[in-house]
Amino acid sequence: MSSIIPAPIARQPWAMLTPLILLTFFGAAVLYSAAGGNFSPFADTHLLRFAITMVMALIIASMPRDFVKLMAYPGYIIVLLLLVAVEAAGSLGGGSQRWLDLGFMQLQPSELMKPAGINLAINIMPGGTYWDRWMSTPFGFTAWTHRALGVQVLNLAYRSGVAWNETNYSNPEFDKTLDQAGAILDPNERRVVTRKLEQILQDDAIISQSFWRSVFVTAHKRVQGLYAQVALEHHYNTVWLLDG
Repeated sequence: MSSIIPAPIARQPWAMLTPLILLTFFGAAVLYSAAGGNFSPFADTHLLRFAITMVMALIIASMPRDFVKLMAYPGYIIVLLLLVAVEAAGSLGGGSQRWLDLGFMQLQPSELMKPAGINLAINIMPGGTYWDRWMSTPFGFTAWTHRALGVQVLNLAYRSGVAWNETNYSNPEFDKTLDQAGAILDPNERRVVTRKLEQILQDDAIISQSFWRSVFVTAHKRVQGLYAQVALEHHYNTVWLLDG
């Protein structure tokens, strides 16, 4: 005799889902009581989030295994970009900057890494503390400011054995080509060799270049001659004030 319960429903892991559903409704009851016998503003939001989560879980569970494998790497990259977005524009929650404000919800990207067994915590430290340990952190995010010559950053960050080579990158071909670029005075000739340097770095894929940062400056309308200097320098010798 065939079961009266549809197969897609019957094959769900009810031994796990039943306690979860009961616990969710118990929590909703507690929130209903805490709001003085009202579903708003706690219990209704609680149940809505649970319903959305269950729908998403059922959709993911119904996907073919090969499709999930195919989407693993794109999904990983997307979550990494979300983590970078947290550093750039994240909001505080519980004393930590780990959230993205999407308007209709607060998203914590580090939680999306946990099903893959990757536990990440965004640890944003004061400048003085960060620079004491930036060379030894397993996975770090560093923002480099502008240098007048392209080879300056390459010498500081990617030449073998230099003090600020945070990736421990070492490539004799790169070092030799960098020496060649540093000996060229003509900017147009040096640009050709610098292009080779950039191609070597791209082929070796030693970093993820997440974004290019914009530089802004704000000032009172009386302040004249102030501009957004690309290296964040302050050239106040060219600044003056209009009479009030």
